[in-house]
Amino acid sequence: TVNAQNDGNTNRSQQEVETAINTIPGLTQYQKAYIWQSANKDWKKNPFGSATVTEYSSGLQEAINPVPTGWAGGDESGFGPRKAPIAGASTWHKALDIPANGGDPVVSIMDGTVTAVNKSGYGGGYGVSVRVDHGNGIITEYHHMQEGSVDNISVGDTVSQGQQIGAVGSTGNSSGNHLDFQVWKDGKIVDPLTVIPGYGKGPSGYVYDGSVASGVISSGVAAAQSSSKSNSKSSSSSTSSGFKDFDPFKAFEGLGF
Repeated sequence: TVNAQNDGNTNRSQQEVETAINTIPGLTQYQKAYIWQSANKDWKKNPFGSATVTEYSSGLQEAINPVPTGWAGGDESGFGPRKAPIAGASTWHKALDIPANGGDPVVSIMDGTVTAVNKSGYGGGYGVSVRVDHGNGIITEYHHMQEGSVDNISVGDTVSQGQQIGAVGSTGNSSGNHLDFQVWKDGKIVDPLTVIPGYGKGPSGYVYDGSVASGVISSGVAAAQSSSKSNSKSSSSSTSSGFKDFDPFKAFEGLGF
């Protein structure tokens, strides 16, 4: 941890760790004690004082899949550029479509707080939808859910990982029962498969780069392919906008789906 020398048995000696710690400027006495003890929890007589070291935890949960009964969709269902599956759909898919049976539970992928709800299946292209803020810069959105399935969900509700927050449906601009699942990380839309375990497919490699309103995109995959120019061109036809200035009745209007 502190660039100490090894003693030949691949173990750092107490003296080596103490010497290395003393070369680091600006540490408090407790920080020195903690680093020394973290080198070996069983060491006695900490030269810097008492420190209790436990297993490190970042506090960020491992995400779970939002539809436990879902399965992998077709080529047009993933994150990235696509041919619009139905009239009015976006040509750059900023979500993951998860097919499942109508009425199957939709659950929160991690603990979080509900920050937006659209309870009307006719309130915009995304239909019945819920947004959850999980902290650590992660926000998830669950779209096209079944009419009435979120009637007990309200803005400000805290939800736990695995808690049902809706049901699979086909409300809004949708061609059949599925969950349109979107993930934001640090203010940018990202491939959901970089966050959830997935449904038999790995991440697409595509990156949505730029503001939601502008539709500016780039692709980690397409950059090395001859199709990159056509992918960029197709993105210009997207009419997606973000969740800026959320209105409980209009929040999901005009969004890509």
